[in-house]
Amino acid sequence: MMFGAIVSTLDPFVTVSQLHSLGTAKPLILITEGESLFVDGTAFITFEVFKDLATHLSFIDASYFTLKLVLKVLGSPLIGFIMSKIVTFWLSHIFDDGLVEITISLAMTYITFYLAAQWLGMSGVIAVLIMGLLLDTVTFSPEIEVFLLRFWEMLTYLANTLIFFVIGIVIAQAFQNMAFSDFLYILSLYCAVQAIRLVTVVLLSPLLSRCGYGFNYRWALVCFWGATKGAFCLSLTLMAYQAEGLDKFQVREKILVLSSGMVLLTLIVNATTMNMCLKVIGMCDILEPKRLAMNSALLRMKENAQSTLNMLKGDRFLADANWEMVNIEEFSPSARVTKCPDCDSSVRLAPSPRELDDMMEAARVRILTALKESYWKQYSSGMLNREATRILIDTAEIMTDHKGKFMTVQDIKKYWEPKGFLIALQKKLEDWLYNVNIEKLSPSRSAVQKLCCQIVFSVPFESVIYVLILLNIFPIIIEFVPVSSDEYSQELHVGLAMRKAYILNPWNQFDLFIIVLAVVDIVINDCVASFKVQMIRIVRVSKMFRLTRVLRLIKIIIPKLITLVEHQIHKQLSLGYDIGKGYILGEEDISKIIDHIADDQTVSKKLKGILEMNRQVAVKEIGLLQRNHPEIAISVKTRQAARAVLNSKRETIKSLMLLGLLDEVESKKLKKMIEIRMKKLTKFPPTIPAPTPGNLLQNVPWLHSDVAQIEFIKKVAKLMIFDFGDIIMHENDKPQGIHLIVSGVVKGLAKAS
Repeated sequence: MMFGAIVSTLDPFVTVSQLHSLGTAKPLILITEGESLFVDGTAFITFEVFKDLATHLSFIDASYFTLKLVLKVLGSPLIGFIMSKIVTFWLSHIFDDGLVEITISLAMTYITFYLAAQWLGMSGVIAVLIMGLLLDTVTFSPEIEVFLLRFWEMLTYLANTLIFFVIGIVIAQAFQNMAFSDFLYILSLYCAVQAIRLVTVVLLSPLLSRCGYGFNYRWALVCFWGATKGAFCLSLTLMAYQAEGLDKFQVREKILVLSSGMVLLTLIVNATTMNMCLKVIGMCDILEPKRLAMNSALLRMKENAQSTLNMLKGDRFLADANWEMVNIEEFSPSARVTKCPDCDSSVRLAPSPRELDDMMEAARVRILTALKESYWKQYSSGMLNREATRILIDTAEIMTDHKGKFMTVQDIKKYWEPKGFLIALQKKLEDWLYNVNIEKLSPSRSAVQKLCCQIVFSVPFESVIYVLILLNIFPIIIEFVPVSSDEYSQELHVGLAMRKAYILNPWNQFDLFIIVLAVVDIVINDCVASFKVQMIRIVRVSKMFRLTRVLRLIKIIIPKLITLVEHQIHKQLSLGYDIGKGYILGEEDISKIIDHIADDQTVSKKLKGILEMNRQVAVKEIGLLQRNHPEIAISVKTRQAARAVLNSKRETIKSLMLLGLLDEVESKKLKKMIEIRMKKLTKFPPTIPAPTPGNLLQNVPWLHSDVAQIEFIKKVAKLMIFDFGDIIMHENDKPQGIHLIVSGVVKGLAKAS
């Protein structure tokens, strides 16, 4: 079983690399990589379990084996999940410090592995794998994305090189004991593994074709032939070779030779012939939508190159260059044409309905890819926060897998709607605190009862009650101490203003419940004298109920709980406004380049209509959110405006440094000052009170903060409120004044002439 786990591992790096270079069948790439992760994780757990059985068989029983298996299968992913949350929380407090973030990512990888493998007896590989899957580039600062990816790519390359180097040295020693039969065993093992792989793919194909992305014979052949072995298989081989409890010549060296030979054969046979296999089954063929997109891109490259060429010919330094050598056509885009039956001229061939559908689907995927780039650009410039960026990018990724489906507001609206639990909790806490029902009751006509009501509902009375509760808790606790259990303590219960308003208060009902329990406690204590032995346990239980009166102190912290819940609701709404605004900006960015994405006019027109409709719906939802919660919208706008100003300052510093007006030391100091302010924006409050119309006039550019003009406008201005869909004015209406938008969104419509 241990050897089977070693040879069952997958490392289809060659297949994935070639599929990436083709740019087709992205679902197949996800299936291949996902299978590799799942198979390698399962194989590693199986390898560790059976390696322990083989090396410590006399010390392992069934319960120990079961416990260890549960820890590796269930505990390892849990540790990886917890460590990913710790890393995310840690990185959220670091701003644009590449070395620190890279160090954290590297250190936490080793800490997670060591904690899971050495301290908790779990699988370190699975824990690190889960932690890596739950972290993405959005978790880190956008400025270090390239540095982060290059660092881990280089680290992966060095690790793979080191593994192959070490295994080569070890195999060189084992070759001394190899026989001709070992080569036959390696060849037989390779054929057997390939046959088992083929049978598995064939048996699972009917199921895979009916779920997920679907499955066809081409994908099945790629999954079968692309199942190469690599560094992970060699790593397990080295671990088995170093196991001291196994026989060196009969087990360890045999595993080393057979596994290494298996890896070598898959790399020589499968990896080298994978490209030819893809060509045979037609996976290298360029589809019509991709060909049209490439032709469109080449045509635009040619136009831009010609424009640049014409501009350079007028340059005073380059005017006498040899333009015949420069003007070399390296590519010539071609389009499908046909002959006109009337004039015998070449005209572009109109695509068929099926080709239009394929072009529409290809354009949809490109739009979603461009949307992700737009969201990342907004995140890099600070216009989107980290959580909003992650939600938008993940939603776009999900939509990519659904054929024909575009990203709409309904797909992201659920992220900013306050959760029902928070709303219900807030309402319940407010009812407990303010006791809304009491306000609906009429005051008593009796002067005595009215005075009692005023006393019991006053703040000083509440404070006295809290003090009495605290003082009463200590005797109750002392009764449970064995030395003082025989002492008798008396309690005094005083009732005031026992009328309807007092009883309807939930806290007073709770007090009444405590009094009833106290009476029951007294009755039980009186009965103890005659039934001391039988009733002693009941007395102990009844005394425990006295401690429940300490729950009355919860009322003190309820205002804090209400504030906390409101803060969470405001954070959710602020996140929603951020998401909606980022979505609108993304749709507007794509609308500008839609003609570059879809070359066909029919497809381009249809896509523009879809994008415009989605944008209008998003603007409506954002407008409603801003109308209902203006303080949240103002907070987001203020944060984004502050970040835009800081971005401008940072770009100015870069420009001055390139011009030589600032040296490196000076620019670093200035950048540090700006980055400190940028970091403070990450903790910006989710709500800001809406400014008064008078304060808004101070920020109107054409008023220039003129006090006289501002005071004049204040005297003659009127505050007007418009609901969604209301018409403010029509074209050609006589002006009634100047409209200054205090809050909300206004849409201008015009009829085509």
